[in-house]
Amino acid sequence: GLGFAGVGFDELNKYEDTSDERYIKMRRIAQAFGIIQLGLTAWTRSTINSNEYVAHSWNIYVFPKGEEGNDIVLSPSAVEFLSENGMDWQKWFTQGVPYLCRESANSEPIKSHSVQLFRADDQQFANQELERIRNFLTTEDSSHTIHETLPTRTSAVARWIHEAVRDNFGTIARTERRPGYKIGVIRLNSHQAQE
Repeated sequence: GLGFAGVGFDELNKYEDTSDERYIKMRRIAQAFGIIQLGLTAWTRSTINSNEYVAHSWNIYVFPKGEEGNDIVLSPSAVEFLSENGMDWQKWFTQGVPYLCRESANSEPIKSHSVQLFRADDQQFANQELERIRNFLTTEDSSHTIHETLPTRTSAVARWIHEAVRDNFGTIARTERRPGYKIGVIRLNSHQAQE
């Protein structure tokens, strides 16, 4: 199933809707609000009783790539409903699997950052941290293999730093989340870099 950031009341499925009508409604919702979750369930036959099936379910948070026209509209009632039903907004924003609509994927290359920082203080902080990371990675002192950032102030800044390290230093470093809203930057040795 799909999770949306909102649903128009006129778009709700009715019992008597045909599959074509349901598809058209779901497509309009996805275009208006955006998809934020993808749920998958696989069924396997029970090993205990061959007449029963066991469900294996996964919830995948998805996040639109940050480019023109991929804005997410959040319906307050949908946000309330999703929050009451366990939606992890922090995880969605920081770890959501990026996606593009078909038109965007076919028309131009993916831009390097899916997150844009609009506040000047966030931009300054992120750029200063990226410069500290650059200095860490370009020094010859290989005895220090992990650099830890200052605590990131927002999840958008954290995501921006993760992506900036991946895009600029992906062959020599990787990132990991650390306690206290910090990011660990791991310098890869020559063996790790080749993997």
